Amino acid sequence: MSEHATKPIREVRKFGFAFGGGLTLLGSLLLWRGKAAWPWVLGFAAVVLTLALLAPVALRPLEKLLSTLFRWITAALTYVILVVTFFLVVTPMGLVMRLLGKDPLHLKRQPDRPSFWIPVEEDGPASRPDKPY
Repeated sequence: MSEHATKPIREVRKFGFAFGGGLTLLGSLLLWRGKAAWPWVLGFAAVVLTLALLAPVALRPLEKLLSTLFRWITAALTYVILVVTFFLVVTPMGLVMRLLGKDPLHLKRQPDRPSFWIPVEEDGPASRPDKPY
């Protein structure tokens, strides 16, 4: 890997401090709750913070691994959130509107109209500033 393809030392150091700080908070929470894993988490946090301060280059593989992992998690969660939103919000709204007979897009066929075209004023939006489009 070339030097230009890697992140600058400053960015890796910021990652080390952020990750070490998060581990410190997690370890403190585990200590407060009386969980047995707190020494391991706080020890790892101390190692990460020390490396971030003294040798941030050593954190590059960890930063690359975690950023790749988080990129995949973010992509997966985006799809999950969109699917859940569609099926819990959009679909029920559409079903309720159908049951109530609403047709906001005017898609129902009307025998007295030759097309679905909705005529607008010729001078355009200037005559109706409350509806510019």
